[in-house]
Amino acid sequence: MAVTFNPVGEATEGGLVIGGSGDAPFPKYSVSTERVEAGDGTIIDIIYTISVTGQVIAVGDMTAVGVRQNSLHTAMIAKLAALENDGPVGILEIVAYGGSGSSPLVFDDAKLTGISFDEQDDESAGTQVGGYTFEFTAHTRSSTKTGSAYTLASAEESWDITENAERYFVDNEFTTTTTTTADPPVTTTTENFAAKTYTITHTVSAVGYNKITAVEGKEFDSGWAQAKDWVLGRLVTTPATAITDNVAGNNRFTEFSALYMGEKLGPLVGDGEGNDPPTYLPRDPVFIDLSSDSAYNHSRTAQSDLPGGSYSVTETWYMSEEAVTLDVDLALDTGEDGVTNITVSGGIQGYNTYSFATRTEDKIKQAEEALSAVLDQAYGLANIFYKASVPESTTACPAALGTSEMSKSISKNKITGAITYSLSYNDRGSESLNTITENLQITDDNEDQSNSVVAIIQIIGRANGPIFQSMGTTTERKRSASLEWTMKRCNRTNKPSSDAILVVNAHKPVGAYQLSKSESWTPSTGGYSLSIEWTY
Repeated sequence: MAVTFNPVGEATEGGLVIGGSGDAPFPKYSVSTERVEAGDGTIIDIIYTISVTGQVIAVGDMTAVGVRQNSLHTAMIAKLAALENDGPVGILEIVAYGGSGSSPLVFDDAKLTGISFDEQDDESAGTQVGGYTFEFTAHTRSSTKTGSAYTLASAEESWDITENAERYFVDNEFTTTTTTTADPPVTTTTENFAAKTYTITHTVSAVGYNKITAVEGKEFDSGWAQAKDWVLGRLVTTPATAITDNVAGNNRFTEFSALYMGEKLGPLVGDGEGNDPPTYLPRDPVFIDLSSDSAYNHSRTAQSDLPGGSYSVTETWYMSEEAVTLDVDLALDTGEDGVTNITVSGGIQGYNTYSFATRTEDKIKQAEEALSAVLDQAYGLANIFYKASVPESTTACPAALGTSEMSKSISKNKITGAITYSLSYNDRGSESLNTITENLQITDDNEDQSNSVVAIIQIIGRANGPIFQSMGTTTERKRSASLEWTMKRCNRTNKPSSDAILVVNAHKPVGAYQLSKSESWTPSTGGYSLSIEWTY
């Protein structure tokens, strides 16, 4: 039958008796409540405010100077000691007057917030009674906590989706796809376009109060730790995980999916009887349906304010159907010689498929797998661009983009998972599939037989100079062919004489006689030249 407060860490057995014990009058008390709510009205906590007001009766000889006043001081000092404890949090118990009944008011985590003593008036003169007031706050009553299982001052959770600048191609196909079906044959051409990527951000934060975790062990759980435990319980490993509980941890909540930024299913219809089963009506997503995407690059950042009792975590995912994004650039350049060059270049960015808990990444693996597909399709993409940009070939002026790569460069960053590439092609035309560059030059002398053979006769004393006498004939015709090749790296073992002679002899005049032949060969660079001269 008393009002007692047993703080955590208090050495005194039974704690502090505030009032109602022995001959002391039973104190008055009041209890008020405050709801701590989330923005949607969900109860996170209830804070109890308990006020205990009573009197201390002075004892001692009234004839002795200061004895009774000193007894009041002693009682005041004993009560103040409870507030001056390192952790004035503990069990506050109010037992009914006389000790009757089985329903005491017990606050398991009461925090002593203040003690006040009444001013002494003329009637008591500090020798009769001393009034006092104890102020407490609490979150748990009779081992029952309302709202969240954690002692929280606030709790917040948000989801965000933003569109990224990076793009991907489904199955790494960025050329036009042509499909032919039989019976009857139908040809379908599909142009593949780049698809968007998104970033999903999940932010969870809370502010907590200190909580008693084991009175017997006299242990506290700090406010930041309470906030942390709640925050960690709201985190997910994938944004595909549906949120089914509210911030207080109960399922009185409309299911939320970040992949649609809301519940994808519509209202439930059907009574479930007979041939009318309950079904959900489809509903368009509020933002976009990312259910076909996969989540990559899962990351988390955490922040805690220890004296402020706060803890927060922000986690992000990169959303894409593919584990890479691609950048493709097409460039056309036509030189003074009329040769058109097409360059296919760009970048590949791989994304990590491992979980957040894994300390390794496989970004470069994803990028390298995509690179193979990009290289296989580079010529096809270049040729499409060439045909769209260069006038159609004619019989009189044939033109086609060569399949040989005139240049090729690839750069990899194994840390970031980034790859850059560049390949070029041209329509110069090729005499050999084994060359990188070619140059064939034909020189003709007297091809039209217009050169005259003239006899020059010198006459002594003739002022007009010599006499020219046409012989009625012409000089021989001559043709020279010069071929220059740069061989591909894998074709530099042997001098390509036989192939080159075939190319050059295709320009040999009918009935011609070979006058000279010379070759030059540099295996290290693949440089080769051939020169042949004929007369006819």
